Amino acid sequence: TLFYFRVFAINDAGIGAFSSTASEQGVDLPTEPLNLQSLVFGSLTHNLTWDLPANTGVGDQSRPLLFQRIEVKAEAAGSTSSDFSGTLFLDSSALTPTQTFYQLTSLVQGMVYFVRITTTNAAGTGNASDPAYQEAIALPLAPATFTAVVTAELTIDLSWTVPTDTGFLQQDLSRVTTFVLLQSTSPTFASDVSGNLLSSPATPTALD
Repeated sequence: TLFYFRVFAINDAGIGAFSSTASEQGVDLPTEPLNLQSLVFGSLTHNLTWDLPANTGVGDQSRPLLFQRIEVKAEAAGSTSSDFSGTLFLDSSALTPTQTFYQLTSLVQGMVYFVRITTTNAAGTGNASDPAYQEAIALPLAPATFTAVVTAELTIDLSWTVPTDTGFLQQDLSRVTTFVLLQSTSPTFASDVSGNLLSSPATPTALD
């Protein structure tokens, strides 16, 4: 509801002139931001997306926010919760009132990054969003011991071993989503290149 106000003074002579009129809404604290997600976007980078509060202070989204705050806490690998205490990786109130995207970069491989968002209007700061978290992933190292061996007429068997680091500071084949095999008649792969997407097998196997 929008309220209108004006004031006047009274002395022994009577009632003075009215002031100009001021108006303002009754404003609640904003509700929590919704649907916060943290998704891997390249090496050691996370993309964050969320929705603005359903109620920014007057029962809907019509009341502008003043700003938003993002808090990011780095925890050890394997962590599934954080209370956001202690030193934060990022604590910034520089988000614009309508912003719903943020990119985290320069993350540390293997650490888990927890994120939450709060919003502030003229009445104060509302509850934080439900936290989201994601592990920082680096690019996998090169497959090792890659060999090509003739095993029969017009047949070449290819074999390799899993990279010693598949992106999480360990050799874990379950973290590999795909192997890509390139074939060319050029040693520099400058021409005549074909590629095959190979589903990650349970263990590295030969390919004929």
